[in-house]
Amino acid sequence: VADWGKNVGSALAVGFGAATAAATAVITTVDALAKKAGDFQDLAEQTGATAEGLASMAVSAAVGGVSMEDVGAFAVKLTKNLTGVDDESKAAGAAIAALGLDIEAFKKADPTEQLEQIAKALAGFGDGAEKTAVMEALAKGGAKLLPFLKELGAEGGRQVILTQAMIEQ
Repeated sequence: VADWGKNVGSALAVGFGAATAAATAVITTVDALAKKAGDFQDLAEQTGATAEGLASMAVSAAVGGVSMEDVGAFAVKLTKNLTGVDDESKAAGAAIAALGLDIEAFKKADPTEQLEQIAKALAGFGDGAEKTAVMEALAKGGAKLLPFLKELGAEGGRQVILTQAMIEQ
């Protein structure tokens, strides 16, 4: 009986330690993101998205190993390419069509909604050159966002971690 009690105590200690480590990781991530609230506001001003919308993608970006600055830069390039009248805009329009998205409705969407639509549409493509080609057609350098978009397209993609009111404070 004494050995059983020691084993149960050890198992509880290990389980409690793992739960504490996980909670600490979540708190550390949320704390770091809260400190970056001003950065989300800056990105919002650059992209035309809301700071809250951008912050809701931060966990997917972190898990995918992509910086939010890269996400913002892609959103800016995409907007430019969808409003321009050069070869890149033609390629971006063709890529939107290849994703099965309505170009006019897509243009009217908020940049964070556009990214989410792209992520969900890409989920239907096999990994490989086709995804890379689509992302590069949308905006040069877009392929480096593929790990982020994979996370964003997964179940639970966007997560509200900071509200607009929190960011403004």
